[in-house]
Amino acid sequence: MADLSYVVLTHWGFDGHVKVGELVVHRKLALPVMNTFADLFTTHYPIEKMELIENYDGSDDRSMAANNSSAFNCRDITGKPGIFSKHSYGGAIDINPLQNPYVAPKSDSLRAMGWDNVENKGAFLRRNGYDAPSPALKFCTERPTDCFVLPPAAAEYADRSKKVSSYLHSDSIAVRAFTDQGFDWGGNWSSLLDYQHFEYDSSKLLSD
Repeated sequence: MADLSYVVLTHWGFDGHVKVGELVVHRKLALPVMNTFADLFTTHYPIEKMELIENYDGSDDRSMAANNSSAFNCRDITGKPGIFSKHSYGGAIDINPLQNPYVAPKSDSLRAMGWDNVENKGAFLRRNGYDAPSPALKFCTERPTDCFVLPPAAAEYADRSKKVSSYLHSDSIAVRAFTDQGFDWGGNWSSLLDYQHFEYDSSKLLSD
């Protein structure tokens, strides 16, 4: 807990008014996070709410369903029980999860195509007709029923061609506000798409 910092931030709400939000992040991220959110505020990027995860009894599902933006949460990586997420030490932030969902190819669908449960899913898709900067994006765009979406209520937002002010895109100012501070964005990943998710290099946080 000594490695965590409590940060209070102002942001624009979906109603066009200034809101006050809270995040708990790794202490080394306190300044980068404040700089990021200063940029988000300047550009009027809207965030519906930003509450601590204990308001949802530590449930990531409940927090996402409420479109809550959050950081620290001691939990497993989605789909990988027993492996701590970077959220567990305040090294990741999720923004507007309802409009920026987690989208991933279903393992059963990939196995039906010949996936062996071992090969990287992105590499497998690239070898099987989905050669693109993000094979997962190409696959899930062409075969949406073979992908799952979290939170489930966010299925309509898996279509990234819609014009939604809170969408996070690779060329959006909001994404650049995070990446300029050293964060990696999950919306660019090859094996799955985690549009809400920004994470920091673990080695930089856990080193003395």
